[in-house]
Amino acid sequence: MYEWHTAGFVRVILERCRRRIHLWSPQWPTTRKVKSRHDHAFGFISTVLLGTLRGTEYRAEIDPEGKHQLWSSDNFLGKCHLIVVRDYEVACGETYEFGGPNRYHDHQPGAEEVVTYLRETERYLYVNRYVLEAGQRLSQENRDAATVLGPSPREMHDEVLRVFGQVSLKAA
Repeated sequence: MYEWHTAGFVRVILERCRRRIHLWSPQWPTTRKVKSRHDHAFGFISTVLLGTLRGTEYRAEIDPEGKHQLWSSDNFLGKCHLIVVRDYEVACGETYEFGGPNRYHDHQPGAEEVVTYLRETERYLYVNRYVLEAGQRLSQENRDAATVLGPSPREMHDEVLRVFGQVSLKAA
């Protein structure tokens, strides 16, 4: 099954959401109107199968004078400062781990296709959270618009087959 993720990639569900493949394509820029750094309600190990994945990891410090906002689902949790922990680059064949409390990230896949294989390692007792710039909000309207702006099911299918062909050739 293919799903469009508003962060600009196709998610291919492999095993009841515990394993999945993510595919970024330069022809699918992010469709989010609002940039959010996010955490996950699960830890994971991810291997890059094609391309190079670039990203930034952050942590949030609660501060009433903070320039960012911390949200959980549609619940405002408070203002915070967002602190860069590290920038990272994961090349084809490399693996990275992510997860745990107060770890946020975003990705910048770049001008090439990127394919990752993700396996969940553990579930946490909270729903995922995200950090926004002050004054912004991820509304249902933003989510709906991001989904509509994404590729059609046929476009996703064709691109997944094309890119999987590249992954197969690279592995041979």
